Amino acid sequence: MKKLWESRVKHRLFKVLSVLAASMLVAIVLVGCSSENAPGAITDHAGRQLNVSEIPNRIVSLIPSHTEIVFALGLGDKVVAVDDYSDYPPAATSKAKVGSTLSGLSTEAIVIAEPDLILADISAVELGVVDTLTKLLPKTVVVVVKGTSVASFQDVYESIELIGKVTGASKNAEQIISDMKARVKAVTDKTGGLTTANKPRTVYIIWPEPMYVYGGHAIGSALIEAAGGVNIFAENQGDAVQLEELISRNPQIILASASEAMGDYAYQFALTDTRLDTTEAKINGAIYGMNDDFTGRPGPRLVEGLEQMAKLLHPELFT
Repeated sequence: MKKLWESRVKHRLFKVLSVLAASMLVAIVLVGCSSENAPGAITDHAGRQLNVSEIPNRIVSLIPSHTEIVFALGLGDKVVAVDDYSDYPPAATSKAKVGSTLSGLSTEAIVIAEPDLILADISAVELGVVDTLTKLLPKTVVVVVKGTSVASFQDVYESIELIGKVTGASKNAEQIISDMKARVKAVTDKTGGLTTANKPRTVYIIWPEPMYVYGGHAIGSALIEAAGGVNIFAENQGDAVQLEELISRNPQIILASASEAMGDYAYQFALTDTRLDTTEAKINGAIYGMNDDFTGRPGPRLVEGLEQMAKLLHPELFT
């Protein structure tokens, strides 16, 4: 009887030790994986050298495009706060709000969110926001990622790549970029062979009074070119122009901002302002509202804006 009891005790002890050993092995593997996946040393888009020793778990995004990228990477559950204009995907609207970089951030709200990663735009460097946040939250990693300053699809890909790297989601970022490139190519394969004569003279009005359009160093210009158009202000360094200059360049197609966030003031202006009556676009009814959420936010949805624009500029190629 005693030997039977001792045998059972030894058996149970062996099982307990086996479970403990297995648990320790799993823990070691997980720690190892976490270490392998830690972002490590990175250089952000402001040229700042940073060390991200752990994968972030509490993310604050300060512009809508960064927010969309983080959610597209599958990290929405890690987002603890966003800027006031981040409204996509719908889940972003339920996150705590921290103001905006341009109209004023609430540092108090950011501190309350207890982030271990803050994603800022280049404009935040110029406005001194990055310096303020790094001093206020010395243990938080503040990464500057191109957003408002992007001028090409390559810039957008680099932003997605950097956010993917700093969040430990590089593989997901690579997949998003690959998918975007394939869709862009599907458009440019059709528009790339067009002659200049077959590319409509196009302008994209962002705001009418004072007049702002997409100049040559803006993502909107890259969209126009890829969609098979010619941006009539492609040589402009900035976005401010005179209405008289727009009229004199006689656009064949007028695109104008019309989004839920910013309203459709620019689109209504283009439709109703009689000073545009002499343009080919007005004469031929080629004035279209564009949702800036697709064409102005440099994130994964930008390719949708390109596809929509291509259909407007070349309905004969995209049915």
